[in-house]
Amino acid sequence: MASLISIIVPIYNVEKELSRCLESIIHQSYSNIEIVLVNDGSTDDSKSIIDKYKEIDQRIVVVDQDNSGLSAARNTGLRIARGRYIMFVDSDDYLHKNAVEILYHNIIDEDADISVCNFYWDYLEQIKEEPIIGDKIVFNGDDVKHQLIQNNLITVVAWNKLYKKEIWNGVEYPVGKVHEDEYVIHKLLSNCKRTVYTNDKLYYYIKREKSISNTISLKNMLDKQDAIVQRLLWAAKKKENDILVWTYDLLYYIVNTNLDAIDTAAINNKKYMKKKLKINAKKSVFIGLLSINKVGVFRVFRMLIKII
Repeated sequence: MASLISIIVPIYNVEKELSRCLESIIHQSYSNIEIVLVNDGSTDDSKSIIDKYKEIDQRIVVVDQDNSGLSAARNTGLRIARGRYIMFVDSDDYLHKNAVEILYHNIIDEDADISVCNFYWDYLEQIKEEPIIGDKIVFNGDDVKHQLIQNNLITVVAWNKLYKKEIWNGVEYPVGKVHEDEYVIHKLLSNCKRTVYTNDKLYYYIKREKSISNTISLKNMLDKQDAIVQRLLWAAKKKENDILVWTYDLLYYIVNTNLDAIDTAAINNKKYMKKKLKINAKKSVFIGLLSINKVGVFRVFRMLIKII
């Protein structure tokens, strides 16, 4: 019998895009799904759209909560999801009609813990659809972490993946933070013994100019740095030396990218923002020094010289 798959959709003020998202989910070729809609305190017409679709499709489960952010909404979905497998869809994105079916068959056929697909970057323009080829690559053990380190096939985002629910045991998104995916991906991959990837594009990611990843703000930058520091501390504790070395290199890159972005942006308080970022980075480096082994010492001093 086909397993139940829970699709978690956090929703906040997306009245213009929500119907397209939900249509793509309820018309999936794989039908044994639970659609968990977490309304995170929407103040636009999203709630009435949610209620309309709940009347249409009995597979929909609705949770209303006060506005607490994307992390809290995803955590709520994880807590109530009944499926053997978990998938996330952002409420302004949408799925290929066979997305769930292909990801599910891949995870079953390869006895994997995570099934990953490629995706379209949708800039709200006409997309030239690519044929479904059905190719697969399987990664065992540490190979999947190396793919993340090399920024190759495995990305940090939550939404182009189907997960066995049990790999989420003990893992939650950090409430109140942006760049939430950066805080959890290494933990999930550490719980994963086998991953399958297809280059078929099954997810449509809407790229917006005002998305968090494109926004220059102090909170955005500090949270990104903090996420990488938390990964560094996790790697040191777990003695994941490859991830440890890579994380220091990544932190070094992010700090300097943030500083360069401030220099070129048309914003006020540039001096204040750069000062805060540097102080945060220095604290992060010294925190890391308390837990790091000799593998990353050179990178620590290189970063200190750069940001002092």
